[in-house]
Amino acid sequence: MTFIARLEVGSPKQCRDKYRQPVWPGESSGITIGIGYDLRFCTRSQFEADWTGVPKGSIDRLAPAFQAAGTAQLCTSLADLDFPLDLAMKVFTNRTLPSYLAQTRSIYPQVDALSRARRTALVSLIYNRGTDLNGDRRREMKTIQSLLAAGDLDSVSTQFEAMDRLWPPTSGLVKRRHDEAEAVAVGVRGAAIGVAWRRCGYSTR
Repeated sequence: MTFIARLEVGSPKQCRDKYRQPVWPGESSGITIGIGYDLRFCTRSQFEADWTGVPKGSIDRLAPAFQAAGTAQLCTSLADLDFPLDLAMKVFTNRTLPSYLAQTRSIYPQVDALSRARRTALVSLIYNRGTDLNGDRRREMKTIQSLLAAGDLDSVSTQFEAMDRLWPPTSGLVKRRHDEAEAVAVGVRGAAIGVAWRRCGYSTR
């Protein structure tokens, strides 16, 4: 939870200051709320099940964003809506993460037998990139599947690092892949992130 939350929103303070209102990360992303909750990949019924307690009027306002690519204009039209950190963390913990763990399990069935750090890195990858394994851009993810099946866990981190070919060197996604690679390789960074997150004022329990 702490590892992915840090990558998505930075810190509790940053979440309160920047992510209480809908944002549009740009490019192919949809309108996003809370901790990386992208409405492009969400139906209204799914949102209502995940975000219990959100007023119907707010959901009606969000309707154009469900299963749609984001735009600056759409984001501006929703800028007054408010999704507090406590609610975002509840959705992230109780709904989002279990869903992405299940998605991770669908292509990497060995995930439950891995250490917490390695399991975290795989779920973070799927949270960010999805489960598609087709095409050259998914080459490393497909190789990870083969490595896990063969029990070659020590080679998995190399595939995370190799994905940096897909983005400019300054992209935050390159850093994310290297953070995940480090978690796979040494399993230490995730614990350090948990300490940092607690120091920022939010319990990880």
